[in-house]
Amino acid sequence: MGQEVYHSFLKQADEIDHGGGDMTTDEWNAYVQPYESLLAEIEADYARQGGAHDFAVDFADQVLDLNLIKLNKGSKSYRDLCRLALGATLEVQRRIVARLHGREFPEQPDPRFVGPEGQTHRFIPVRDQTKLVPQSASLHSLIGRYVNSTHRIRTEKTRKSLLGYLETMATILGPGKDIRTVTHADCLEAKEVIERLPPNFKKLQRFQGLPPKQIAEVAERERLARLSPQGVNNYVDALHAFFRWCHGSEMIDRIPIRHDLLRVADPVAKEDKRLPFSADQLQTIFSSDVYRSGPQTSSLFWVPLIALWNGMRSNEICQLDTHDLREEGDVWCFDITGISASGADDKSTKTRSSVRVLPIHPMLIQIGLVDFHRSRPSKSKLFGDVTLGVDGYYSSNFSKRVNRHFKRIGVHGPKHKFHSLRHNFRDEMRRMELDPGVARALGGWTNRNTEAFEIYGRGYTLGHLDRAIQKIEYPGLNLEHLVQYAPHR
Repeated sequence: MGQEVYHSFLKQADEIDHGGGDMTTDEWNAYVQPYESLLAEIEADYARQGGAHDFAVDFADQVLDLNLIKLNKGSKSYRDLCRLALGATLEVQRRIVARLHGREFPEQPDPRFVGPEGQTHRFIPVRDQTKLVPQSASLHSLIGRYVNSTHRIRTEKTRKSLLGYLETMATILGPGKDIRTVTHADCLEAKEVIERLPPNFKKLQRFQGLPPKQIAEVAERERLARLSPQGVNNYVDALHAFFRWCHGSEMIDRIPIRHDLLRVADPVAKEDKRLPFSADQLQTIFSSDVYRSGPQTSSLFWVPLIALWNGMRSNEICQLDTHDLREEGDVWCFDITGISASGADDKSTKTRSSVRVLPIHPMLIQIGLVDFHRSRPSKSKLFGDVTLGVDGYYSSNFSKRVNRHFKRIGVHGPKHKFHSLRHNFRDEMRRMELDPGVARALGGWTNRNTEAFEIYGRGYTLGHLDRAIQKIEYPGLNLEHLVQYAPHR
């Protein structure tokens, strides 16, 4: 599992420009300095015998989830894993700095991750080492086959979520239970247990190691909040899809229950699950210490601004290459694509309509986005401090970071998270009564079978989109402190 953390970071290390290009010595030293500072920070954490660095905890949690391993957060095993994750992070950062100084490996590399002759150890994830297909028809064995089957293309994040839902359902039904013996009543009983579970029950330390039925009993006795209808439906939808696969694979003669009898009605419309930030909340965000004294080079500074003014999804922003900002004529644009400039397989788009070229809002240019872009190495990520999550998304680790910041400044809540900024953008387009086709093209939304890329063929040019996005204003939001001092930050 430590190797998994190491190899995940190593993929990012391979993308860093180690050559210097046309930079002067001073420019190169300035480029190298943040990497050396991060190395010193991680070395200091490791020397303190700690394991609490955000990187270490986040990656330890992710590899545990991906490999379906549960550890008590207070146990020595969990602390050891966090420390190992920190050690892996440290070794990769040492390798990055060594490369920046012209060496392939640091002196005396950590033998846990690098072989005696400098070669990187061959790596096979734990989950792949145990992927032998059993002959049993038990729920546990079939769930593994279903999730890893090739009948559908799933991202690592989707696969992880699906495994979590199905493993919980199987635990309630009985992991060793033969799929052919699951009854209608069994399914209704499992649904009833899921409906009584509290939100985030898997993350709460007090429930670590307890079976779902026991957690539900404690939650009911203490009158804890319950999973939302959407939360319940995530579990039962996964179970019914699994039943359909088993039936189509001729492992069962019939599906034990109808889908509509498993699902629960959701009184909250999808568009109301996240609310836009109020004007006061937006002012709080963009007047916080990040925007008053923080560096204008950090993702925490730029990503929320881009989400507000251009309406892009968090992963669309976080995965941007420097190359993805460019001029088309006299219009500066974002090129949102699943193709990485480095050739790495580290970018993705949510739907076909997500692939689009957007004019950059003039407010971002006034604040200094283009100047920041020009300061970045040509073959790098736009935001060098955003790391790729084990699930393959740059937004995973950033979302934790930005939502912790939002909690700290008091704007985070059940319906207010980073994604709320995209709702602000949507509402502002409605307020300005933008053409629905233009709005879909800007936001990368679909309307039934109408994809955003089809809209371009209906007479909407980049000029149309540029004129439309300039109408986004957010009355009452004061960013003079950003615009006025942008050149000096």
